[in-house]
Amino acid sequence: MKSNKYLLSILTILSVIPVVCLASERTVLFRLRNDSPVINSNLAGNKSLGHAGIIQNLREASTVSQSDFVNVLENSSKISSFKPFWIANIVKVTGDSAELDVLAARSDVESAVEDLPIELITPVEIHEQALSVNGPESSLVAINAPQAWALGLDGTGSLVCSFDTGVEGTHSALSSKYRGNNGGAPAASWYDPSGHSSYPIDLNGHGTHTMGTMIGSENGDTVGVAPGAQWIAAAVVDRGGGVNQTISDILAGFEWAADPDGDPNTTDDVPDVLNNSWGIPLGYFPPCEATFWEAIDNLEAAGVVCLFAAGNEGPNASSIRIPADRIASALNSFSVGAVDGAGQDFPVANFSSRGPSACDYSTIKPEVTAPGVGIRSTSRTGGYTIMSGTSMATPHVAGAVAILRQFNPQATPTEIKLALMNSALDLGQPGEDNDYGWGLIDIRRAIDYMPTPSNPFIAIASSGISGDGLAVPGGTLNFGIILDNLGADAPGVRANLTCSDSRVQILSGAQVCGPLAHGDSSTTLTWSIVLSDNFTPGENISLELNITAGDWTAQRNLTIVISDLTTPVINP
Repeated sequence: MKSNKYLLSILTILSVIPVVCLASERTVLFRLRNDSPVINSNLAGNKSLGHAGIIQNLREASTVSQSDFVNVLENSSKISSFKPFWIANIVKVTGDSAELDVLAARSDVESAVEDLPIELITPVEIHEQALSVNGPESSLVAINAPQAWALGLDGTGSLVCSFDTGVEGTHSALSSKYRGNNGGAPAASWYDPSGHSSYPIDLNGHGTHTMGTMIGSENGDTVGVAPGAQWIAAAVVDRGGGVNQTISDILAGFEWAADPDGDPNTTDDVPDVLNNSWGIPLGYFPPCEATFWEAIDNLEAAGVVCLFAAGNEGPNASSIRIPADRIASALNSFSVGAVDGAGQDFPVANFSSRGPSACDYSTIKPEVTAPGVGIRSTSRTGGYTIMSGTSMATPHVAGAVAILRQFNPQATPTEIKLALMNSALDLGQPGEDNDYGWGLIDIRRAIDYMPTPSNPFIAIASSGISGDGLAVPGGTLNFGIILDNLGADAPGVRANLTCSDSRVQILSGAQVCGPLAHGDSSTTLTWSIVLSDNFTPGENISLELNITAGDWTAQRNLTIVISDLTTPVINP
């Protein structure tokens, strides 16, 4: 067996920590051969319809494939312990070093790698104590997240997952969105392989920051791309505090994420997207090392979109980390580079790892880019901090996936990735290139590239006040709304505008605009609204538009800002 050093990191500099064990023992991960593909289903990737069959298939296939190998382990006095995985055809074995060498030579063993621990040294850039602000971060505006929110798409109903240092679960921008605080079982919401905590914690801070970029928001301060989504997490990358994680912890995390509650027939516990802001620097594994490939493919077959940070070794060419460097297809592994979201023309970050992939030194990488410079997000101390890195870029894409899955819950990882790539803003050289990939993600455009959902999806295309466009205290205004159907054909659409503020009287009743086919727009629907004179300029009026189309219902929120007689303001 070849002797190699392996290193995992949070896309920063890492060092190998000595393993404390008997001098003659070590721990090795044996990847066994598969005679035939485990996944063979036309529902692969469809979380809502295919999950149960995929998980059952994986469990049964691994038991059969590993039976002979496991039988040898059970009958060997030189093996201290072993753990079979079903998410990949891998068995973790601790035992006599010479005996492990014998096992590695078996004909049913594809490869064998040491299960080495890791340690974080230095992140790319950190600025502590960033102040709170009102509204969305500039990085969210750069990828057109607010435009998706205006359609009613903020990730509601989606579940994100992070493989990182953990998450500070008590943070005020995160705690209300933790799945474990919303009916999810603790063991299905938080995975800690060390067993040291039953509630999310983060002794490092990296994982709290990346989670905030996915879903964080509080009191009008929005740092998350998908603030309506919920989250779960696995602390499988350098926990800190003397807790060391290994390659097998990552594999165990993949297995947990595929079926967090252990029941294949439930899917509300299964994440829609997995953010991986870690990677293996080149030089520790050879390029295209395949230890994680099967687990990634099987997790995506179960419906979970897997994303990987490209790395922070730029601007050197062919510096994409493992497993983000994989080129088995145009989509796997789906790697994310970093741009400066606040810079003119969104320049690629100098540190962002570049393609081509070192697998063949010709295939273009990364797949897409997202803001990763000076990203303000949640801190493990309860406030906010600024960090830079492709670790910060990748959760922007994860949040985008949560929004796209809300739009179409049955969309597969392949369909979602294609939508992100095909809709990206082309930057740098025309077409795909080794700095930006296909370009900067654009969530609003990506929605248009998604497969049509099975239900109608009625969104507000435009709204406004007729005439002078002013909403003044004591005045009467005509408020018009045009609806678009982005989903399946709607047999009949009805919209009713309401307001809970007693100072607002809506004179018009529900509006009926008849059937709306996919891609069609309604005529202008108009409501007469009388405002009390007990308003002051700058005050907001919150309106709710309740839409029905057959059995489908939705609520869209709008805001009218009371004018000072000179400046009309409408916020969709």
